[in-house]
Amino acid sequence: MPARQFWTTVLSMVVVFILQVAIAPSLALSEVVVEISLCFVIVNALQVSQSAATICAFVLGVLIDLASGSPLGVRAFSYSLVAYSINPLAGATMLDSLLARYIALVAMVFSGELVIALLQSIIGVDSDLTHSLLTRVLPGGLYDSVVGLFFLPLLRSKNNRDIRQPKSKKSLKETLPPV
Repeated sequence: MPARQFWTTVLSMVVVFILQVAIAPSLALSEVVVEISLCFVIVNALQVSQSAATICAFVLGVLIDLASGSPLGVRAFSYSLVAYSINPLAGATMLDSLLARYIALVAMVFSGELVIALLQSIIGVDSDLTHSLLTRVLPGGLYDSVVGLFFLPLLRSKNNRDIRQPKSKKSLKETLPPV
């Protein structure tokens, strides 16, 4: 990872940590706290290498677990799992459009919320998984999806092409090899 990208990621992690710990609990709707950090982990995983994304996700998850008083390791494991699983799609051509990257962000936000709920159910924090799915995962995923809209400017294609530039208008006949 280049030095500039490293320091940008570290500074972004600090800002997201402060937002998650200091501001997000004040913006809770019906006891559902937005996971700004989960949105950041997904966006970061689409920008950096898989190992860097997983390490950043783990560190941010541990810090948030320590600061919020949640069971240690729940967010660290779920953030790491989400970052590790979304990163291989970063260079895929199917994520060239902004809408496709946003849909991937929303899918991974719901997946991350589900993993957090499952882990909390397994360790005994939540006794009823169905209740947790209906009161935390679904509303939390929707809330995170709305917050994910603010991360759209950060979602760039990992490919070298600029998304705003129109793709070449070659006909199919010109792109196929000769017979």
